Amino acid sequence: MRAIVVPGSWQVREAGEKLGLDKIFTEAG
Repeated sequence: MRAIVVPGSWQVREAGEKLGLDKIFTEAG
């Protein structure tokens, strides 16, 4: 799911929150 992690991408971030990928974004910074 590295492709989903894109710095400076609000769309990906919002989608991540819905999927509960908050941990991934935290590590990705």
